[in-house]
Amino acid sequence: MKQSDRFVVKEILVKKEELEYAFIGGMWYYRNRFSLESNISLPYPFSTYYTIKILDKRYGDRLCRSLIYVKMPVVVLQFKEKCIFIEFDPVLRIKDREIFPFISLDENDDFYIVSFYIFNEFYVKSKENAWLGFGKKR
Repeated sequence: MKQSDRFVVKEILVKKEELEYAFIGGMWYYRNRFSLESNISLPYPFSTYYTIKILDKRYGDRLCRSLIYVKMPVVVLQFKEKCIFIEFDPVLRIKDREIFPFISLDENDDFYIVSFYIFNEFYVKSKENAWLGFGKKR
């Protein structure tokens, strides 16, 4: 059996209708595009203010972001007549190890897609002072 570099933990499909607002608790908010690649103002640690940062990963054409940064482990989709609230575990325990999954947001003609992944490899940037410059990739 070939070992994969990723594992899909869960994929949630939400029937598409006009989306008024959406967010991932303290990590992302909707701005006319259901994607982590939206042009939004990102809070710490997505700016240059950090000492350690787990870099985003790609799975096909989807951008995936580590859930280590989530402030409240929920995804909320607000429609005109209803609101969908998805609660998730930001840390998974596998064989007595804590694993931080990644999340991706995508959409097609019929659904909004929220996916959770585990990656075997990812990059971390670090630097000595949080407020100065860009980190080194390791």
